[in-house]
Amino acid sequence: MTARVLSASTASVDALMKAQNDFNAAMASNAELPQQGWSPDLIKLLALSLLAFTLCSLIISAVLLWRSRATSVQVLRTMGVISILGFSALLLVVGYSNEQLTPIIGLFGAIAGYLLGKDSPAPLAATLPRETSPPIEQSSTYTDKPVDKSFP
Repeated sequence: MTARVLSASTASVDALMKAQNDFNAAMASNAELPQQGWSPDLIKLLALSLLAFTLCSLIISAVLLWRSRATSVQVLRTMGVISILGFSALLLVVGYSNEQLTPIIGLFGAIAGYLLGKDSPAPLAATLPRETSPPIEQSSTYTDKPVDKSFP
């Protein structure tokens, strides 16, 4: 009985070792494949599609901003945000590693934060009508003598 158990355990160990060796061989053959599961043709198609979509978005927004006679700050914000979103998506599709993408996305985030958070100095005081007081009427008792501020 013990010989039978011993041969069964030896057979299972041999089967495990064979499975481990097969797994290691499969992993070694897949090591040459790229980490990303997309084919290079698909990456090219997605990259070109993103560039075309970003360019079309920039052209449409330029026409709409031109027709509405937008200020330079509005044009800068709109074009900047569309460009940052398009190029960030392009970098994600192209598939750089996380070590390369992190500073780039951080820089794009800083630029987008500057564009969206920057307030233009609105000349509110210049656009509102100035409240003026009526002119001071001089009384007939007005003299050029200095006023005595001492109390009796």
